[in-house]
Amino acid sequence: MKKLRLLLWLSCFSLLSSTFAQSPTATLAGQLFDAKTGEPLPFATVYLNNSTRGTTADENGRYRLTGLPLGVHELVGSMVGHTTASPCA
Repeated sequence: MKKLRLLLWLSCFSLLSSTFAQSPTATLAGQLFDAKTGEPLPFATVYLNNSTRGTTADENGRYRLTGLPLGVHELVGSMVGHTTASPCA
């Protein structure tokens, strides 16, 4: 019984430590459009400024960035033939 109790305690400790060791993250999803025509921008690049986090939009201009650290970030969208844009600009 003592071994079982120790094993359960170690299992609970392991579960709790892995839960607290992970930082909370966020997911950011959206869609990119041409400012003049309103058409979606397929395969445009979306990234967080001053970071290595980014993705490519799908054929409908939709994107999804996962595992982002919580906080304030500047999102940038770019595509060949278009001016790079940021909502903050």
